[in-house]
Amino acid sequence: MLDEKKIVTWALVLLFLALSIVYSLTYVRKAEVFKTPSTTSETSFEQTEIQSWDGDEILVIETEDTGTQATSQELLPVNQIRWDTLSNTSQTVEVTDLASTNPEPSVVVQLLPGTTQYQGSLDIIDVLGVTPDYILQDSRGNYFASYGTRGLEFVRTVQQLGGNVYAMVTESEILKNELFGDKVSFINMTAFKDKWVIMVIEIGGKTWLLQVPTGSYHSSKAYLKSLFT
Repeated sequence: MLDEKKIVTWALVLLFLALSIVYSLTYVRKAEVFKTPSTTSETSFEQTEIQSWDGDEILVIETEDTGTQATSQELLPVNQIRWDTLSNTSQTVEVTDLASTNPEPSVVVQLLPGTTQYQGSLDIIDVLGVTPDYILQDSRGNYFASYGTRGLEFVRTVQQLGGNVYAMVTESEILKNELFGDKVSFINMTAFKDKWVIMVIEIGGKTWLLQVPTGSYHSSKAYLKSLFT
C-alpha cells in the first residue's frame, strides 16, 4: 500500500515539473516575439540635386537618411552650393557669375543715312575670310561692311586667289575720280567682274568695304560720297 502512495506522489511531482518547463519555454518565446527592435541604426548621407526656383541654378543639398524617414531638405540660396564630402563634412562654396566678370564686347551699329542693318553675309566677305563688325544695306542694292578701327587685311588674299588690287592713295587722284576718303582700294576678281564693284575705303580712321552694282556705280558716286561726308 505504501509503495502505491509513493508512486502517485512521484508521478504528481514529475507532472508539475513538466508543466513548469513547458510554461517557461512558452514565456521565453513570447518575450522574443514582442521584444522591441533596436533603435540604433547607421546614419548615411547622400547628395540630391534640386533645381532652384528661378530655373537658373542647380543646387546640391544634403539629405540625411535614417532608414525610416528622411529629414526635411534645406534649399540653399541661389548663389551658394552646399555639398557633402565622403567624410560627412559640409562646406559652402560661392558661385561666381562668369558672364558678369567677362562681358562680351558690344558693337555699336552706326547706320548711314537711308540704310538698315543686313543680317546676312556677302560673297566677297566669305572670300576674304574676315568678318566685319556689321553690314548695312540700302534700297539701291548697295552694301556697306564696317570693320571699324581694326582695319582689313585683304591684298595678299586677293592676290593668292588670282585677283589684283588697285589703290588710290593721293587726294588728287581720289577727287579726280569723284570719290572720297583717305585711301580707296578696288578689288578686282573674275568672280565679281561685270556684277559688282568692290572697294575698300579708309576714312576718318575707319575701314569700310563697299559692294556696289556695276551698272549703277558711276551714277552712284555722288550719292555714296554724301553718306560718308
